[in-house]
Amino acid sequence: MRKRKSKKSKSRPPERPGADEAVFHLRLIQHGTHIVELYEKFFPAEFKRDGIDYSSFRSLLASYDSFADLVNSKLFPVHNFSSNDMLYEEPEPALDTMSLCLHSFETYLWLDRSFDGAEVSLVERMIVSAAGHRIFPDIDLKLPKDWRFSPEKLQEACWKEKGMLSRLWLAAMAVLGGTGVCWLDYTLDDYYAAEPPEWSEAEIRFLAGEFKEARRINKSVEEFFAWADSPAKVEKIKRLLRQAQYVDRPRVLVQTHSGKPLIETLGGVL
Repeated sequence: MRKRKSKKSKSRPPERPGADEAVFHLRLIQHGTHIVELYEKFFPAEFKRDGIDYSSFRSLLASYDSFADLVNSKLFPVHNFSSNDMLYEEPEPALDTMSLCLHSFETYLWLDRSFDGAEVSLVERMIVSAAGHRIFPDIDLKLPKDWRFSPEKLQEACWKEKGMLSRLWLAAMAVLGGTGVCWLDYTLDDYYAAEPPEWSEAEIRFLAGEFKEARRINKSVEEFFAWADSPAKVEKIKRLLRQAQYVDRPRVLVQTHSGKPLIETLGGVL
């Protein structure tokens, strides 16, 4: 008896991506070459292990996201590429520029914290009031008329102190936005008004260095505010803040018998 031959089921050919997906895939490849180069330069071990998967736009985007996630975890806060809705409409600018998480860690910048409803401590309110911002009526460090606040005078006064009290100037600059470190000084308004940085080696190294410095400053300031927890310490802080306030008197030009100011009579030198 002859056995019946079983019919082999014909395998279906793999589905081809739609035209839109294919074009998007090509644009990701075309505009993401610098991402691949940066991935290999900054994370060579991970790049060697995982590489770049070009098989589909999804796998390629996942590779780009892996790079951004490494930057976020090891260097500074940044969103990955797929979280940017504009990527699917304009891949080139979305791949060229970083989407920073500027306020992904807590800072002491009072302007943003107060607007967000975060608690502002007594010492922080004292610093803000001493600097001339009239928003805390319960603080008696307000600047009188024609007086000014000098960060330089505060720094000079703090240099003469020892221990935690010497950190008051750094804490004041963190609260007022004068540290010189972008992660600490930029408000949310500054962030939204500024052009996003480009994905480049120089920008990555700059932002990574700034973020490292921001974390160091934040730790030092955090320790200072934890220390400033008693009325006696608050009084010492108030004394230093008052030393940074000074009256801004305009210079008076002394007139001579010739009718010319004294400074002109002496040849411009006093």
